[in-house]
Amino acid sequence: MESSENPIFGRKVFFLNPSLNIRNVVVERLRSLEYEVYTMESYKEAKAVLRENEHAICFINIDDSLSMKEWFNFVKSFEFDDSLSTVFLGVISAKANIVEKEQFIMKTKLPGGFIDLNKPIAEVFLTIQKILDLNGSKGRRKYVRLDYRGSNELTANCLVNQRLVDLVLNDLSSCGFAARVKSSMASLFVKDCDYVITLHLLRKDLVVKSKVFAIKPIENEVIIVFILDESIPYTINEEIRQFVFRTLQERMDEHLKSSMKDYTDYKQDIKVPEENKEKLLSLDDIKFDELSDLEEP
Repeated sequence: MESSENPIFGRKVFFLNPSLNIRNVVVERLRSLEYEVYTMESYKEAKAVLRENEHAICFINIDDSLSMKEWFNFVKSFEFDDSLSTVFLGVISAKANIVEKEQFIMKTKLPGGFIDLNKPIAEVFLTIQKILDLNGSKGRRKYVRLDYRGSNELTANCLVNQRLVDLVLNDLSSCGFAARVKSSMASLFVKDCDYVITLHLLRKDLVVKSKVFAIKPIENEVIIVFILDESIPYTINEEIRQFVFRTLQERMDEHLKSSMKDYTDYKQDIKVPEENKEKLLSLDDIKFDELSDLEEP
């Protein structure tokens, strides 16, 4: 059975309200290493999507959009919502002073830690990567796949024995792809043989040398799994990788737009079940409005 502590298929990684250097450096580096990473701009859309990804890891930038008190309430509210309590949260900040930082560390559940964005961005990246690896973010996957099953949107073709064969992509990753071909054309493909295939990635065509890894008959079609040849220039793999992650993020953005919005007033005390109220820190004890005047020693 799949462990909730280390899912076989890994965990989606979200960055909520990311700063520019997190977006441009950390997110891009993680994607280049095949972590399934998404960004979310608004806290109002975050909870609906995280409920659908109960074992996701989410890093929250608390430096703007809400006050420290409101972000504290937002983070704290996850503990008392059964549909969100399994999400691994981390907090990122360049502005929180030592007292504010301690409030989050001591008074909320942050399995993703509290990450100081004042440190060099290379160090921040390594810290986040270590957290992701410790929490099984990749699972057993080596590559992030873009699923196109049921769609005819992505196509490819190749010349075999002077015949132009059309294929429809089922999925795509930077290491290979699976494609559907008519059963009448299946005999043209032989396992472990190399083929030169043109991938039509919407706005761009890429010519790739690929080896047939597997052939699987399905009804009136055959699925052929291709592995990209190791001799392919890195730039080609990178083009495919960027296409995969750009498309995944676009799909996520559309999903976020249509998701149920969170209009909770996080200035107010969090409403929790009676049996959990003793676990909730009184906001009167925190005095967030006064913390901004404190300086680190």
